[in-house]
Amino acid sequence: GAVALLLSEDPTLTPQTVRDELMKRATPNAVGKPGSGSPTSLLYVGAGKPLPSPEPTPVPTPPPVTSGSWQVVKGDCRQQGNCIVSPNWPRSYNDKEECIISVGIPFDKVWAEDFNTEPNYDKLWVNGKAYHGKIGPKGVKPTSDITWTADFSTRRKGWKLCVRRSTISPTAPAAPVDCTWTTP
Repeated sequence: GAVALLLSEDPTLTPQTVRDELMKRATPNAVGKPGSGSPTSLLYVGAGKPLPSPEPTPVPTPPPVTSGSWQVVKGDCRQQGNCIVSPNWPRSYNDKEECIISVGIPFDKVWAEDFNTEPNYDKLWVNGKAYHGKIGPKGVKPTSDITWTADFSTRRKGWKLCVRRSTISPTAPAAPVDCTWTTP
């Protein structure tokens, strides 16, 4: 019934577009304790499109990160010490995940200490290069934000990306050493 009503509005809709439109028109989180595999959205089949929802309160823009630091500015990735991990790591990430990690330039090199994503589809982008499958960045110095995107199908463990801070510090000039030889 709901699909027929929607197709009566636009008979050219594809199955995916029909699904997306039904979800867009549904009232989210309106069904409490649905059965296993059932959605929590309430299907809307009234005439025409429902009244638009009010615009959500905009999320404040995070302050810029300072040089040498990084922070998650979008998505469910999270920081763990000197590392940032994909959502749910070390368990599987969800479909349609996205994260943006803002990097304060200059920044030290990063290494993937753990990396397992769906090859060719779920990607971690560093400096315009996509990492996916089981090969993550190793010793890469980020020059811009790092981005994570997962598509809508296969889920994997995800990744743990860590920065290794430089431990070499400038040395002070050595104190003069007396190298005079004396003979007894």
